[in-house]
Amino acid sequence: MKIIACFVDNPKRNCLLCCNKIAETMNSNVIFYGLAKIFQGSFLFFEFIQNKFNYFLIILGFFGLFYWLRWQKRFNNQAENNPDQIK
Repeated sequence: MKIIACFVDNPKRNCLLCCNKIAETMNSNVIFYGLAKIFQGSFLFFEFIQNKFNYFLIILGFFGLFYWLRWQKRFNNQAENNPDQIK
């Protein structure tokens, strides 16, 4: 009963029991602009990272290449010293 009385007495009143303020400010623009801010904020992460992740992957690839080449050299030396292997 108090909500109805609030609207009847003063429709512009901003009390906690009334939804008048929410009804005045809530529309589809609020939802769409809110989603836009969320998406724009998620792209700030990429601006912070920039190309650091790409550089990290390139360096990691070179470390992996040299690690693999070192093991391959060990296997080749082991194969040369073992006369029982089929070549």
